[in-house]
Amino acid sequence: MFFQLPGATRVEVASLFAVIAAPALAGFGVAATLLLLSPEVMADKSWAVFALNIVKLCYLGTAAAQLGRWIAEQTDGGPGNPGWWRGDHDDLPAPPARADATAAWAPFPNALDASLLAVALTTLANRLG
Repeated sequence: MFFQLPGATRVEVASLFAVIAAPALAGFGVAATLLLLSPEVMADKSWAVFALNIVKLCYLGTAAAQLGRWIAEQTDGGPGNPGWWRGDHDDLPAPPARADATAAWAPFPNALDASLLAVALTTLANRLG
């Protein structure tokens, strides 16, 4: 059965990879490196629990970055709008008009969806570990 996301017109596979797979791969890579270089960091935990704790940190970082992106897009720093970092006396052309509010919700995951998805994956990693 096909599930349609409300308001989304397309699914961005690269964004999904960046939110779901990349933090997990990075977390397992960091955990493996730490265990190879310093096995005593594991203490009395199993390898899987130690790796899930590192993955959890990677998902939290992803959630924070995506939330920051969403805040920047909602303020004057949105796509195509240099906004608040632009000085009054810069010799730059005028910023283009902001896209309408529905344009931000066209792709899935957008910044807010990605942040909430990363928080959900953090919770899942916490439950598994």
